[in-house]
Amino acid sequence: MTECELEKMDGIIETWRRILYDENMEEIRKVQQFIIPTKNLRFFENIPFRVHDNVMIDFKTFDEENTFNFAFTIVQVPYFIFITTVWGNTDTMKQYQLGKAIKPYRSTLPKNITKCLEDLHFKKYFEANDKLAEKQRKLIEERVEKAQKHK
Repeated sequence: MTECELEKMDGIIETWRRILYDENMEEIRKVQQFIIPTKNLRFFENIPFRVHDNVMIDFKTFDEENTFNFAFTIVQVPYFIFITTVWGNTDTMKQYQLGKAIKPYRSTLPKNITKCLEDLHFKKYFEANDKLAEKQRKLIEERVEKAQKHK
């Protein structure tokens, strides 16, 4: 991130701190937040391994340097993705916007969100998988097998 972008982030974090501390619901509602159930998302349909219940966190900006058009944080926990717009706005995920009844939809996410998921779930997954030692792989498989027997 550039110096200008870091300053922008500091300002946003301070604004969020202040509106949360003051419990300013009117200002809190202005920050676009989305909750996306992963159960029926098309992104996960044809993946041969389970990633819909993985955990990940990232910050993404799709701007040209110092333009501040659109950036978001993305957090995935088992069966949900949480997105908070840091700057900019989107109207491409209205069905998932906080404040509405959110249901699992069989839908396709916007390209920038899908690209982020592809990078984290495929590229990073396979990089980590390639680096995993055989001994460590066996230990993980044994733990999973043991956990499944206890269910």
